[in-house]
Amino acid sequence: MEKLFRFLHIINLLAVLATGIAYIFTYALLLQFWLGVYQLSIGIIQLVSLRFFTGKTKNMLLIYWGCVALWFLTWIGMASVYPEVKALFMIIIPMLIACGSVFVSWLALKDILNYKQP
Repeated sequence: MEKLFRFLHIINLLAVLATGIAYIFTYALLLQFWLGVYQLSIGIIQLVSLRFFTGKTKNMLLIYWGCVALWFLTWIGMASVYPEVKALFMIIIPMLIACGSVFVSWLALKDILNYKQP
């Protein structure tokens, strides 16, 4: 379990950095899409592994999922009404959520490393 969470965190961090760097050189929405798919997968794995986490990690995971849900619902409602906010909802907010996912995966890894079997 420890190796899995370490691997997931490292890939998550590298993917966020690669996406950020890609925005400097090119239009990176496709890379950001796959980053989102990967991070949602990590989030599901973390939800299944809740028993290993401290209260802080559980709260941060709940905040992460709340941000994802809020972004999705707002994007559906606002993107069609206000097309000028598309960059905000397609690039900026998802990258902020991606950074939050890296933080949650780091907390999860830390909890897994410190977990003591009952």
